[in-house]
Amino acid sequence: MSRVFSEFLFRGAGRKITLPALCALLAGGGAGCQRKSPAAGPPEVNLDGFDPKIAAAIQQARSAVIGAPKSGAAWGQLGSVFRVHKFPREAVASYAVAETLDPREPRWPYFTGILLLAYDPDAAIPKIERAAELAGDASTAPRLRLALLLIERGRLDEAEKHLQGVLRLHPDDPQAVLAQGKLDLARGRLPEALQSLERSVASPHTAKVSQVLIATVQQRLGNSAAADEASRKAAGLPPDPSMADPLLAETAELAAGKDASIDRADRMLKRGEIEPALALLERAVADYPDDASAWQTLGWGRYREKNYPAAEKALRRALELAPDSAETHFELGLVLFTQGQPTAAAGSFRRSLKLRPDYPASHYNLGMCLEQFGDRAGAIESFSAAIRYEPNSAEAYKRLGANLALEGRFSEALEPLRRAVEMSPSDASAARMLERAKLRAEQQKVGPSP
Repeated sequence: MSRVFSEFLFRGAGRKITLPALCALLAGGGAGCQRKSPAAGPPEVNLDGFDPKIAAAIQQARSAVIGAPKSGAAWGQLGSVFRVHKFPREAVASYAVAETLDPREPRWPYFTGILLLAYDPDAAIPKIERAAELAGDASTAPRLRLALLLIERGRLDEAEKHLQGVLRLHPDDPQAVLAQGKLDLARGRLPEALQSLERSVASPHTAKVSQVLIATVQQRLGNSAAADEASRKAAGLPPDPSMADPLLAETAELAAGKDASIDRADRMLKRGEIEPALALLERAVADYPDDASAWQTLGWGRYREKNYPAAEKALRRALELAPDSAETHFELGLVLFTQGQPTAAAGSFRRSLKLRPDYPASHYNLGMCLEQFGDRAGAIESFSAAIRYEPNSAEAYKRLGANLALEGRFSEALEPLRRAVEMSPSDASAARMLERAKLRAEQQKVGPSP
């Protein structure tokens, strides 16, 4: 459910709270919450119909508070358990008690501010300011988030003070460097903004937003060609991940249930932690045997493990449960191709594209299959489509240029091969292909020797 609407439907209990009521509850610093006495007991929620693991996690956290009603840490933990399971009102009430009992802990006002951000950033600022003050240099996450909020609100002098404190400790943090670029842009200091943004664009955590802002700066500087190039690069980049936040990361592990297990395993796979991810996923498919996403993620994990028969089995089970998943058909195609079954793999990639015609990875891998069949015309069409939907793929440009050259279309091969070399200067094979294509294109212009 979108967090931008002015009403939030509370799960389980079916209650609604309007934006003004939520803001009053959150921003009141406890006007409605901090007067709550621990003796009143922890908030209760209706858990009928919930994943039993989520219900158990909430009940365990409530029991800890009942057992230690004057423990700020127990109340804060309960607040975080409510927050990660999307019970914001109960989370705020719990954090408010935690803040009363443990007033020097920055986490409780910080997490309250985080809850408010999607509804009313102005009301979130005092909470995050309090957290930044309490955290000091021990954790710069509240200060960095505060600086970004203040830049957005046009409070630039305050933002600069907080941001300089972060950069003093972490001068190469890409989020902080990006924030400096935003601050300089807001102040009209365009060369300084460009300098910071050209640093932050190198990080995969800030690349897309940095490219968008570089385009803005270059346009304001009158460099239209550079602005267009930055816009083109930005369009081909995936969305930046959420801002790294160690304090929030601490509470992510509190999430229970199917989705939390799959998300946790997926993060492990991305970090290369294959064995623990697979153990978690095997438990997930045992607990939720009819969930397609659990089987799909297990299949991807087995592929990463290079256990291709097990990967195929898991992905086929996922498709039995959810046959219209373009991603699962694509992943099955990869497994089949890796096992030396290009015909079957091509069928999977085509099914993926029928469901999602703009899927660049399926276009690219279908092209690889067609290359093996000797269908160069089909491969050229597939690699061209991959580039159309993902214009920053050096490999797609390289394969397109190679197939055009094999078809004797050397002049047409030059541009994709040039792009491949520009994007991947260390690729010696692409550079050799380009030089051969140049030579043959010149020979075609001159014509055969008399």
